[in-house]
Amino acid sequence: MRADRHGAGGCSWPVPALVRDAAGLGLSTFAVGTVLYVLAPDGQPLIRHVAAAGAALLVWCYCDGLVGRLSWGLAAVEALLRLRLALVWVELLFDALRPDTG
Repeated sequence: MRADRHGAGGCSWPVPALVRDAAGLGLSTFAVGTVLYVLAPDGQPLIRHVAAAGAALLVWCYCDGLVGRLSWGLAAVEALLRLRLALVWVELLFDALRPDTG
């Protein structure tokens, strides 16, 4: 019996790791941004919500980050970048979904 070169359940075309990581980064920061958007009362997320999201991202990056795995320093840098991207998603959601009151 010959082993399949794609492995069990593998696809016939390779998905570059960079594309997979970029999609994961985009989806995870969109999820955090959406939660911050939903919890925001008046167009700005509360500082305590942003701090809680940052702490959760720090732990996430330490345990399973792209570059911060098992290094608190790198996890902190990655968490700050992810938090910044999440806040950009919040701004985009406010611009797209909330009516302009000005």
